[in-house]
Amino acid sequence: MVNDLDKLLEEGGRRPAPLLKLVLRPERGSRRKPRGFWHIIDGARSISTGCSTTQSQAAERALSLYEVKKTREMLKRRRSRNMR
Repeated sequence: MVNDLDKLLEEGGRRPAPLLKLVLRPERGSRRKPRGFWHIIDGARSISTGCSTTQSQAAERALSLYEVKKTREMLKRRRSRNMR
């Protein structure tokens, strides 16, 4: 049986982009209070937002801004590749 991803790549398609996720990573050694920071997970990369556990809305905003920045960089690369 052929894997769907293999079939897609054989037909000239592109590998699907990894999903962006927002996760809360606990701070090491925080026994008394639940402390930690929000991280953006982009495939194998983990980027700290700098937002603590109580700043979930700010972390969601950071995720949105990261997604916009990543999309703009991708479009910029495509345009420069097409200009060659």
